[in-house]
Amino acid sequence: MPKDRCASADQPSPFAESNYRAALVVAHPGHEMRVHGWLEAACPAVFVLTDGSGRASRSRLASTERLLSRAGAQPGTIFGRTTDRRLYDRLLRRDCDWFDALTDELADELIRLDVDTVVGDPREAAIMAHDVLHGVIDAAIDRVAARTGRLLASYAFPLDLSPLACPAQSRAISHCVALDNAAYRRKLAAARDYSELQDEVDAALSKYGPDSFRHNLLFPVSRDGLCCDNATKPAYETHGEQLVAQGVYPDVVRWSDHVHPLLSALGATYAEVA
Repeated sequence: MPKDRCASADQPSPFAESNYRAALVVAHPGHEMRVHGWLEAACPAVFVLTDGSGRASRSRLASTERLLSRAGAQPGTIFGRTTDRRLYDRLLRRDCDWFDALTDELADELIRLDVDTVVGDPREAAIMAHDVLHGVIDAAIDRVAARTGRLLASYAFPLDLSPLACPAQSRAISHCVALDNAAYRRKLAAARDYSELQDEVDAALSKYGPDSFRHNLLFPVSRDGLCCDNATKPAYETHGEQLVAQGVYPDVVRWSDHVHPLLSALGATYAEVA
């Protein structure tokens, strides 16, 4: 496995350079709001795995396209490639070929765009699509290294946790973007304009407090276990069990039976959930 190229005691953060080339890679439209201030500053190419329709059958891509346009960022070639339902079915079928092609395409695009810093979803053992995409990103970064010899910096940001949550071992070398009042108002305006996520926005503001969203925290990705809090059982398995009981899905996607074997086949190596 290529050596991680993130900030360390002997290597400065890639964000210290004014001309770094970034890509944002997320599982669902709307994740970009968590890093809105950084999005405006870095103007990355933005790759979005699903259309965000969930079980509601309503795509959120138009809202994300509008947000990206106002922030000065551009959609990547992978932009709403699948639905959440189809993604779940592909995991159940262990469709390695589809995920392998997706990983190859992402690696090719990172090379074509001459990206040196990738920011993406964390592996929090909370949402299945987030954990799967996290592994795809890691595998794509490894393939870029194998093909070009370039080691891309890899960072993630908290999604299911507080905007200020960070692995303890990464806190001192994380990158934090503090939003000034104007940037903070633009972030809140973007969130209010995203009609499909109003309930989630309101819940997050109530749970964590508005001031916590004045910062964008990006932390170096580690291949050792979870990015954030450890869990004895991924929350998406419990949620999947409930959906199976309701007749929504035929079976449960599990880390040990589906996600971990798939990501291992792609070349992304992780410790088991503790």
